[in-house]
Amino acid sequence: MSLGSYVFALEINSEVFSNKDYIPDRYTCDANDFSPPLHWSDVPSDAKSLAIICDDPD
Repeated sequence: MSLGSYVFALEINSEVFSNKDYIPDRYTCDANDFSPPLHWSDVPSDAKSLAIICDDPD
């Protein structure tokens, strides 16, 4: 079985931090571990699910 994949432009924004900015402590494991509010647009109409991977390489 082959699962197809393709790349598309997806825009993700949050009112609590800007692009390439630090995520406020309230939304990290250093506090109560709340998820930051996220808003996305330009999701393909035939998308059934989204997977978001956050990487902190330092």
